[in-house]
Amino acid sequence: MAENTAIPLPTANRQLMDLFDFYRYVLGTVVTVYAIVVTVQSALGWHAWLSQPDRHISMLRRYLIIIGLRLRVSEFWADMVISVLLCAIFAILFAAHGTVRQIGKIYDDAHRRPQPIHWRS
Repeated sequence: MAENTAIPLPTANRQLMDLFDFYRYVLGTVVTVYAIVVTVQSALGWHAWLSQPDRHISMLRRYLIIIGLRLRVSEFWADMVISVLLCAIFAILFAAHGTVRQIGKIYDDAHRRPQPIHWRS
């Protein structure tokens, strides 16, 4: 019996992106750009409104500054802790996504069988 002397063919390192990954990246990009645009528009609107020279607006501006200075960290420390924990969870999920992708690449490479070459006689 002849031994199986299959020579693996060189494969192009071209992988198609999964449809779910494409959808997630596009959706994340669109939502991020939208959130940035809305936040900048809101901040510019508040700045334009609070920078008016009107007497009542000036009084409101001073009131907002005083309220901001009187804020105590003890009043909203729980919200700060929740925000920090959510950021940590996001970082962990982001790292886990990279790990899962690497595992998928290793798994695909391990189970890819070389294609035998059939020579013409």
